[in-house]
Amino acid sequence: MAVAFAFIGACAKKKEQAACADASDLNDAQESSSASLHYTDHSIEPGKSCGACTYFLASADGPACGRCEILNRPVSTSGYCTSWSRKA
Repeated sequence: MAVAFAFIGACAKKKEQAACADASDLNDAQESSSASLHYTDHSIEPGKSCGACTYFLASADGPACGRCEILNRPVSTSGYCTSWSRKA
């Protein structure tokens, strides 16, 4: 039982670290485009993550976050959306 709680706690901490934008700080257009393009902070597509996407702009604040030109919002380097396009 303790192992389950430790695992859940680790997952929650990892998710918290990857959050590059507070959902309450997003405007309606950002929320809408994020939903319609199925943005998530953690890619489920092997080899496809925001950090490897053409539309990703790295942040000077740190390696875990950046900005998406399509979503017009902060995103996680490990995130993904359906507009993903491999960097040239």
